[in-house]
Amino acid sequence: MRYFATFVVLALCGILLGACVRGKPPAAKPPAAESPAEPPSDDVLEKRAGAFVGLLATGKYDDAVKMMDSKMAGVLPSDKLREAWEALVAQVGSFQSVAGSRLTTESGYKVCYETCRFSGAAVDVKVVLDATGKVAGLWFRPAQ
Repeated sequence: MRYFATFVVLALCGILLGACVRGKPPAAKPPAAESPAEPPSDDVLEKRAGAFVGLLATGKYDDAVKMMDSKMAGVLPSDKLREAWEALVAQVGSFQSVAGSRLTTESGYKVCYETCRFSGAAVDVKVVLDATGKVAGLWFRPAQ
């Protein structure tokens, strides 16, 4: 029953946060006269996702919001982000560590799964990153 309740809370958090990246990825802007900056490498994106989760784990929600794109920051300001993280901690226990991470591409976005160990369960924190490396989505789900 406890695992079911955890899954339900994680699913609800995902639904709430899913509004941040609903729909198609943004259309690419036409090329500028100068060459555009190179997008961040996969290594940089993975480190940014890890840093974002680290900010959540240490309660630095204002700093975490600064890593978000404008749409995500508008939907999930620091007080809402704190509520979501604290609801997760209430369900799965205190944050212990990041056990690993993996980077994939989904619907045109880079997605980093940060597998986190909490005192009561392991959770995949899904951090969606846009082409500039800003956080564009956030979900919590049981670790896969």
